[in-house]
Formats: sequence, C-alpha cells, structure tokens
Amino acid sequence: MTQPIEHLRGLLLPRLRQALGRIQDRFPDVETELLDCTVGSHTSYQGYHLGIDCDLVLSRPPTSLTLEVSMCHTRSAEPQIDCAHVVWGQPYGDIEAELFADPVGYTDHTAAEVSQGLDELLVRLEAALERGAPVQ
Repeated sequence: MTQPIEHLRGLLLPRLRQALGRIQDRFPDVETELLDCTVGSHTSYQGYHLGIDCDLVLSRPPTSLTLEVSMCHTRSAEPQIDCAHVVWGQPYGDIEAELFADPVGYTDHTAAEVSQGLDELLVRLEAALERGAPVQ
C-alpha cells in the first residue's frame, strides 16, 4: 500500500480543483474553499481532510454544504477513511450523499472506491447547491 495521504491526494485533488472552478463559475454567490489539510494532529485522531466547502451566505438561514473525504489514524498501522460524503452544515446537518455508512480501513481498493465515487458526490454537491437547501 502506498502512503495513504499522498495517494488519496493524488487521486482526488486534481478533480476537486477542477470541480471547484466549475462551482465558482456556476454559483458566484457561494463562497468556496478547497479542503486539503490535517486535523487532530495533537490527538489520536491524526486525520486529513480533502474536499470542497461551500458557504451559502445568501440563503436563509445561512448555511454551508461540504463535500468531504476524511481520513483518520493516518499515522497508525491501520489508517481509515472516516467518511466520504456531502453534508449540510447548521442548522440542518443532513447527509446529502455518502459512499460508506461507517469508517472503512484504508487500502488501495477503498481509495479506488472513493476515487470512483467522487464523480457522484460532485453531482450531488452541485444539485444540492442548485436547490439551496436539503430535500424536505
């Protein structure tokens, strides 16, 4: 198995950057940010986040929508993919789409599953941005 963070970044970042540009063009009133960062470095979580964060500042109430692929325990012998989903922020918290219901062990195979599922997550992200709120 390759180094998990570098491997997943190589699979996803070019496509996330491309999608970010498309989202910025289609939704100019949405504030967007590319997620590519460590989290929990001073805890046992030892995670890494990749994705696109979208702030819908003009919606009422203001909210966010995030496509997130999150890894945890990256410095252990058993890293995991904690989540790969599109989720609404407060006040909703609704999951728009997810690839795994529970964390899964990181392998080249699960990384490929995330890579294959990224297109569907991006479609769901853009559809949710179009709606501007979770499905009621």
